[in-house]
Amino acid sequence: MVDETSRAILYLLYEGRTFEEIFQLHPNLNVLDVSRAAGEGLRALEEEAKLRVETRAERIARVRATHPRAFEPWTEEEDARLLLRWKAREVSLAALARALGRPSGAVRMRLEKLLGEEWREKGGLARAPRDRSL
Repeated sequence: MVDETSRAILYLLYEGRTFEEIFQLHPNLNVLDVSRAAGEGLRALEEEAKLRVETRAERIARVRATHPRAFEPWTEEEDARLLLRWKAREVSLAALARALGRPSGAVRMRLEKLLGEEWREKGGLARAPRDRSL
């Protein structure tokens, strides 16, 4: 928590005031007060960063680090590959996801969308093969 003196110093710095101007306006302050204010301000920013929620752009970048096609529109070619391999039951959902560069959840949701009622009738993932690499 930033105390009132530190808050006032930080605000003056934010306004573009120099150290000299701050010391003229507030003769009771010195360089140590400004240094302490900067430290308190940094600690407050670090604390805020711990509570900060990841933005959509940050999340996309983080997920794409391991799944390059994450959040990209599905192509007809990808849909065809996905359905062909899934219906042949030759690979697991995880292996399909790796091959397509997408998260497993995205592949599962795409299968559900493409197969619709067939997906639900056949139990979805209940009939999925165990993890076998492509």
